[in-house]
Amino acid sequence: MILFVQPFGLAAAGGGARIMRALLENAPTQWLSVAATSTPTQPPQFGQELQVSGRPHFGRLERTRLAVWFTRLDGWGGSRLEAKLNNIIQQHRVTAVHGIAHACWDSLAAYKAARQNRLPFFLTIHDDPAYCLRANPKREKLLAGIAECWRAAAARFVICEEMGEELCRRWGRQDYLLVTDGLSEMASQPRAPFPNRLALYFMGLLHNSYEPNFVALQQALHLISQQQPRLQVRLILRGASLRRKAIIHSQFLQELPFGSESQVQADLNEADILYQPLSLAPADWPMNAYSLSTKMITYLGAGLPILFHGPADSAAAKLLSRHHAAKVCGTNDPVQLAQSLQQLIGPEREQVVRSALQLAKQQFQSTAVRQKFWGAMNIDPRAGRFGISQFN
Repeated sequence: MILFVQPFGLAAAGGGARIMRALLENAPTQWLSVAATSTPTQPPQFGQELQVSGRPHFGRLERTRLAVWFTRLDGWGGSRLEAKLNNIIQQHRVTAVHGIAHACWDSLAAYKAARQNRLPFFLTIHDDPAYCLRANPKREKLLAGIAECWRAAAARFVICEEMGEELCRRWGRQDYLLVTDGLSEMASQPRAPFPNRLALYFMGLLHNSYEPNFVALQQALHLISQQQPRLQVRLILRGASLRRKAIIHSQFLQELPFGSESQVQADLNEADILYQPLSLAPADWPMNAYSLSTKMITYLGAGLPILFHGPADSAAAKLLSRHHAAKVCGTNDPVQLAQSLQQLIGPEREQVVRSALQLAKQQFQSTAVRQKFWGAMNIDPRAGRFGISQFN
């Protein structure tokens, strides 16, 4: 029995939960998930999950500026969580513990519980902990603890090479594996373009920091519609909602609620370009530099061209550029953005899509990602056994 501890429920909408669902569904061994959060969670569609909060939940205040003050309770919450995890480990005969370093106090509690019970600990890092903790008053203490986890972990999983190399620079050279979302299905060839149509598609959560990108995008679409009045121009948002102040050309917008995987696949039939924004603000560079969106992986296998609208020196842009798998636009200048869009419905479309599909096959097939993850945990998929003798 492997204990997975993370600061969200498996049914959550974010990328971290999506990655864990892909890894845990039909897992080759028994596992138990612990959602270490005070925010109410939904039960997962498969497997067993316990919600174990370290501190009280403060309702709507959690979404205000006061939330930073609640982080002062993290030390106390971590101690309570560690005690609860010790009980879970003993009750369920846990043989290993896995944590995700995001808020960090919960992953430190998981690490301490594993060490106390002489169990191997595995560490995953999806986002830069230094950025995630930038407003936390206990930032330095938490980062020091995660550095210890990094050095002591039986195996380390990171979202991209840039993340792994940066953490090696900070905390010492250690082996790590790249594990992110995977694709079980992908298009066999580029989708045929629709004449006289330009429909951009964005799915998922829309961070407020992306709003300047969307303002520039609407301006670019307006320019294109003026230059080509017969072109049907649309911006489709699935699960995202722009705040009123960021809507400047509502005639292009089509907002849809969160949908299932099958709904998203149906959406792709109505799309011509897949849109992936990242904040261009200097303050957000530390996050962009070392993170890789799960949305991008879904996009790579869709058979449609990708417009990456964000910093050219981000981890995602570097990967896409190396493989010529997207059009990268690193500015909010509407004229340049319009030119990038027109190139993707023109001569560059075919090659960009074929390169994206090739990248998806090479690096993001779900079978290979799962084998890498479980193999590092010494799981024999045929027997579903966990080899822990080397850690005792």
